[in-house]
Amino acid sequence: MPGADVVRGRRQPTLTRETLRKLGRLISCKEASRAISRMQDRDVSLPLYLRIRLHLLWCEACKRFLQQMRFMHDAMRRYRQ
Repeated sequence: MPGADVVRGRRQPTLTRETLRKLGRLISCKEASRAISRMQDRDVSLPLYLRIRLHLLWCEACKRFLQQMRFMHDAMRRYRQ
């Protein structure tokens, strides 16, 4: 029966770093932060964008960095007006 695992309370397998690494090359936090900064100024390639999004699935520090960069970008845009 579809969904029976959910009803019984079984957890679905979670994504681990090792699982994600098998899906493709993961980028480091250093690479991610540089790419996030680059994203604020210009477009990045689709493969790099996907790697960043994949990295952000498990990295809380880089999620916070992205939020800070967006805040700064918005503040600078408002300041110019």
